[in-house]
Amino acid sequence: MRSIGLSFSILAISALGVTGHRPAGAQDDAYEAFLRDQNTALDRFQQGETRAFTAFLRADSLAFAEFKAEVERRWDRFVEPEARTWIEYDSDLDARSTVDFEQGEARVEVIAPESTSHEALAGRLRAKIEQVASSRGTTDDFAGRATDPALGSPAPLSERPILEGQIAGASGVAVSTTEVKRFADRQVNEGKMRSSTFTGRDGVARVKLTIVLPLVPDHLRRRAERYLPTVREQSSSVARRKDVAAMPIELVLAIMQTESFFNPKARSHVPAFGLMQLVPNSGAKDALQYLGEEERVLSGEALYVPPRNIELGIAYVSKLWHQYYRGIKDPVCRQYCVIAAYNTGPGNVNRTLNTGSSGVSKSQRGRFGPAVARVNREFTGRGDELKAHLLEHLPHDETKGYLTKVSERMGNYAEWSRPDPAS
Repeated sequence: MRSIGLSFSILAISALGVTGHRPAGAQDDAYEAFLRDQNTALDRFQQGETRAFTAFLRADSLAFAEFKAEVERRWDRFVEPEARTWIEYDSDLDARSTVDFEQGEARVEVIAPESTSHEALAGRLRAKIEQVASSRGTTDDFAGRATDPALGSPAPLSERPILEGQIAGASGVAVSTTEVKRFADRQVNEGKMRSSTFTGRDGVARVKLTIVLPLVPDHLRRRAERYLPTVREQSSSVARRKDVAAMPIELVLAIMQTESFFNPKARSHVPAFGLMQLVPNSGAKDALQYLGEEERVLSGEALYVPPRNIELGIAYVSKLWHQYYRGIKDPVCRQYCVIAAYNTGPGNVNRTLNTGSSGVSKSQRGRFGPAVARVNREFTGRGDELKAHLLEHLPHDETKGYLTKVSERMGNYAEWSRPDPAS
């Protein structure tokens, strides 16, 4: 898989160009001036959180803590949100759905006081299955409980059900929208749910019904296909706005799969939000600056919206490619630096490349100029050696795994790198 992904990525990125059309001397002078500006910007970002981001984090953390405490009073356990899972509670907190987009299953749970009849609770489970199958999702993380304006206003995640065409029926074939009610009836009538009892922190004894619904085997590809038109549209749009070559479709989709498994409600502990896992005060803010928009802290609710998330994610990839690492002459080497930097930040990539390099002081290790110069000097035409160097010396195991996964997964989407026949 790795060699396939690499061969296709070379074809895709060879068209991006790396030198421009100005004389070499003018290019070098302009690039050095650009690097000075970018290093100043990087220093500014590394100085700390802005007041707006601090306010957002405070509001988000408070709302999350209050929501978690309320859930823990009623449920046997709180399910932490993760990048690969979509978790939603009903407003009364008596029903919960957890969709694992990596493992390919949807867990539906309902609770009620122990005195509730089995028929009534089973009816609630049936309704919740229907709701999950038809839900368009919401950008709200706290079941309507957060009121701080810093957190944004809730909105649907999609115009279509998130799980449309992905829940597997009895024969493994996807359940259609017209079959959802019968499917829910069958799941409950056939007794496929599991019952358990517990006592919440509020002292109330409750019964819980749980059912696990498998997704179709190709659920990952179906979600990727769903976002493909938006990826194409935003890749072309960002390229036109910046007058640069568009980012390869397979690179964007491989990043999206690795970040969230195409979960539009992805949320990490950082916190990072949405399909391409954007952090409000770093990647998202960098993307806004690149697009010439007002630099501001976007809420999670804003970053969950798929078209906006994809636009900003592509803009950040484009900035890494066409600005931060544009001086790297070898497109394969540049690609590896961009992938690693998307995960860990360009400063860590630069330090990895500059550490041990002659003539680079400790204070200069985070700079672009020496890092780019070393790649051009030592790794041009030897992309595999640069990748091996990064995998050995990057400071975080997560980033090492990320570089490997994205590089390999590009091959999964290589056939989509060709222009859209409809365009």
